[in-house]
Amino acid sequence: MDHLEPTPLWTLVANIKENISHGEGKLKTRIGTKQFRASTKVYIIDWFAGMCKDITVIGLSRDTKRLITIVIRAEWVENLRVKLCYTPTVCSTITA
Repeated sequence: MDHLEPTPLWTLVANIKENISHGEGKLKTRIGTKQFRASTKVYIIDWFAGMCKDITVIGLSRDTKRLITIVIRAEWVENLRVKLCYTPTVCSTITA
């Protein structure tokens, strides 16, 4: 039975910011990112040690409504918190 339901994992969770500055000089603003809608919950599963400018996240895609794993800028997330993840797909991706 243990192999059917993954054990919940403690993960770092955040939300995609509403307004993200981009472009030359960061003068333009867009809502969310190309991959995620604003306020989408993402699970932070990795980061690049030393700089921590980019993070690897798992979240629900804007277009396909499926979970995707992607590297985004750390400044694009807000409301960081630690929560238990119960989603089997996310838990299996993190442990893989």
